[in-house]
Parts: sequence; structure tokens; C-alpha cells
Amino acid sequence: MPVKAGVYGSVDGAREAAKNRKAARDAVRRAHEANAYLDDAAFAPALADLGTGDAEEAPLPPAKVIGACFGGFRPNRAAAPAKQSKAKSALTAEMLRNLDRAIGFDLVRPFGK
Repeated sequence: MPVKAGVYGSVDGAREAAKNRKAARDAVRRAHEANAYLDDAAFAPALADLGTGDAEEAPLPPAKVIGACFGGFRPNRAAAPAKQSKAKSALTAEMLRNLDRAIGFDLVRPFGK
């Protein structure tokens, strides 16, 4: 099958697409082979060869019962760092009063909100 350039593609693009289609067909073929390696006639004897295992032996009871702790992890509160106070604004009360008196000043506009 010759490789031809498509309306929107190049010759290299069409060639790459043909390689990808071939690789996809090969992958599908290998997947079918992998799924069909063991049919039902071969599966039954293989399952019988596994045996029943140690079904006769019952599991031993636990030697010691451990009590539950429902509180979760409790960190040491004394070692916790102290809470830091919020940072103070660079605008003082006097500056805010002056800004309130200014005509047409929008406090939000300088910050780009």
C-alpha cells in the first residue's frame, strides 16, 4: 500500500500513522494469543493439579487479644509551638482616615482586585 499525503497531513505523518496502525494490530494479536493460551479443556486438569491445599487444618486462635484505643493519636500539647499573631497592616489608623476622606479613592483598586 503506497503512502500518500493527506489533506491535513504530511507524508511523514501518514507514514507514522501506518506504523502505528500496524503496531496496534500486532498488539491486539498478541493480546488474543495471551488470552487463549489456556482453554477450558486444559484449564480443568490444571485446576485439579492444584489440589485442595491444607483445608483440613483450622487456623489457630490468636494467642493474645489486644485492646483497642479509640482516641487516636494524642500529640504532646506542651511541645506545640505558640500561635503567632496576625501580621499588622502597614496602613496606620491615621492613614486610613485620610484615605477615607480622599475623593475617588478606591481601597481595592491599587491591589488589583
